[in-house]
Amino acid sequence: MKKGFIALFISCMLLAGCSFGGSLEKKLSDTMTSMSDSEKAYQDAQTELTKLEEHEQKLFKSTMELTKEDGGKVKDSAEELISSVENRLKVFDKELKSIHSSKDIAGKLKDVSGKADGKEKEKIQALQELLDKRFELHSSFADEYKSLASKQKEFYELLGQENVEIDQLKKRVEEINEMNEKVKSSIEAFNQTTKEVNSLKDELFKSLSSKE
Repeated sequence: MKKGFIALFISCMLLAGCSFGGSLEKKLSDTMTSMSDSEKAYQDAQTELTKLEEHEQKLFKSTMELTKEDGGKVKDSAEELISSVENRLKVFDKELKSIHSSKDIAGKLKDVSGKADGKEKEKIQALQELLDKRFELHSSFADEYKSLASKQKEFYELLGQENVEIDQLKKRVEEINEMNEKVKSSIEAFNQTTKEVNSLKDELFKSLSSKE
């Protein structure tokens, strides 16, 4: 059987703040910097997830080779694969907590925009809307990632069963690949929105700095 999974990678683009002297600039800088700090755990989780996914890929490939040589070892490998999925979900929970913390901090932008006026106020509000979109995209991604992990776990459980039909495995792999494509699309949308957030943030700080 051909390998049916594609490793998942999220580009971690943390939101970096800047330092300015004015009251408005400082409040905005403090908020963005706090968000960046809160997402460091998210970055660490992504690094750990990448390692776990790469190991799982290698183990899956070697397990598929065992089906041709020594079926007696498949069950042990399947159990290890199941443990890998469970470990990934535990690490993923760390990512979710980090993102939720960042979302709470982002809510402070309402207070910041209340102290602004004109174009700066509009840009801060636009930044908040983009951040809301970013968090919504991550929430959608999280649901899909968990669904994918669940399907992978079910597949590994089936793989460890005796006398499992190859057609059953192929059907599950097709389902997993379909969900994997959805996850990849969600990752791309999330990363693109993060780029837009950073771009607007830089533009906003530049505008505020020119008024000093």
